[in-house]
Amino acid sequence: MVWGNEMLKKLILFFVILALFGCSAASEISSKISDKESSPTSAISKESKLYSDPITLQQLGFENTLPDIMLQNYLVLKEFKEAKSKLDKKGYDVYDGYVEAAQKTGADKISIDLSGGRALVSTKDDMMFIIYRSTSGDRSDFTKNVLTDLDGALISPEWYDGENSDSVLIHRGFDTEYARFRNKILNIAARTESKKFIVSGHSLGSALATLTALDLASNYKYDVSVVTFGSPRVGNKDFRKVMEKYVPDNYRIYFPDDPIVSIPGLLFEYEHAGIALGISSDGNQNHKISTDNFGIAAYKSIFNENFKVHQIGNYIKSINAILASCYKDKQYCFNLRKGIEVAMIERETMNQYRSIFKSKPEEFKDALVIKSKEAAAKKQKEIEKKTEESISNLEKFIKDNQEKIESEWFESYKTMAKSKAKSLIE
Repeated sequence: MVWGNEMLKKLILFFVILALFGCSAASEISSKISDKESSPTSAISKESKLYSDPITLQQLGFENTLPDIMLQNYLVLKEFKEAKSKLDKKGYDVYDGYVEAAQKTGADKISIDLSGGRALVSTKDDMMFIIYRSTSGDRSDFTKNVLTDLDGALISPEWYDGENSDSVLIHRGFDTEYARFRNKILNIAARTESKKFIVSGHSLGSALATLTALDLASNYKYDVSVVTFGSPRVGNKDFRKVMEKYVPDNYRIYFPDDPIVSIPGLLFEYEHAGIALGISSDGNQNHKISTDNFGIAAYKSIFNENFKVHQIGNYIKSINAILASCYKDKQYCFNLRKGIEVAMIERETMNQYRSIFKSKPEEFKDALVIKSKEAAAKKQKEIEKKTEESISNLEKFIKDNQEKIESEWFESYKTMAKSKAKSLIE
C-alpha cells in the first residue's frame, strides 16, 4: 500500500478527529458468554479476553471493505445456500445457517420482525461480519408500520450498563427486536477467534446493527466498527454520545431525500449517531442538508413514491458508482471531515426544528411548518459557522503539532495499519 502525502494528511486528520470525539484504546477486558441461551436480561459471565489495538475501517481500507459489506447486505436477502456459495468463493467462512430471531413470547406485543428475523454471520482474516436483514421488497410495510406506530416509544435498555446508563434511551421496537437476537449473537461472538467485528444492516436492520455494535463494544469491550445504509434514528442524545464513545468507527451512509433517515423523532429527542456520508442517486456524494423531510413531511413520504429511494438496490447502485469513480481517479472516496461536519449540522438543525414544532403540537398547519423550516435554516447557518471555526482550530492544532504527529503518532499508526490490513490489501 502506498502512503502518499494526501492520504497522510487525511489519515492524520481522521486520527485526530477520532481522538477529539473521545475515542480511546480499548481496555484489556473482554467477555465470555455461556453457551446456554437464556433470557435477554439474565446475568452473563465475563472474563478477560485481551482485545486491544482497535483498528478503524479507514486503516483496513474503507474502499476495499465496503463492497463486501454491501454484498453481504444483499446476500442476506437471498436463500442461505446462495449466500454461502458466493461468500465461500470469496474466502469467507459462513456461520452454519442464518441466525434466526427467537420466537416471540406471549407478552411480546411490540416486535413485528423488523429485520425479517435473520442475520448473516461470517468470518475472514481475523474479522467477524454480522449483517442484519433489511426490510425490503414485500416486507416494506413492516418498515412503515413500526416507524409510525412506535415513534415516541423511548425506553432504557436493560442490557446496557455502561456510561450514563440511566439516561440512555432507545426506540422500544428496536430494543424488543434486538432482544430476540441478543443471546445468539453474543454466544457466537464469545466462541470466535476474531479480533475485529464489523456490523452492518440496511433500513431497520441497521438499527439492530447499531444496537449490536454498542452492546459488543460497551459491555464486552470488543473492537467494533459499524456501517449502516438508510438508517432511522435509534436513540436519544445520550445514546448518541455513548455510541461516539464506545463505537467511534461508525459510518452512516444515506440519501438525504430518503424519508426513513429523518424519522423517528418529531416530538421526542432522537439523534443520529455516526459520521454522515450522504450520497445521491447519480452516484456522487451529497452533503446538502434539507429540512424538506423534517417533521410530518417524512411520514407522508414513506407512503408515496418518495419511499422508493430507500430501497437497498438504490444504495448499492449509487455506492458502486462512487467507488468506480474513486478507483479510476485514484481519489479518496468519502470525505470524512465533511461527514462529521454534516452530522453536527443536521443534528442541531433537527433539534431546533423539533423545539419549535413541540411548542404548539396541536397546530399541524402549513404556516407552522414554514416558520419551523425558516428557523431551522437560520440555525443551520449558525452551526455551519461554528463548525468551520472548529475545523480551523483543528487544522491549527495539527499544524502546531505536525512534527510530533509525523514522528510519533503517524509512524505508530501506519505500522499498526499495515500489519492489520496486509491480508486484505495484497
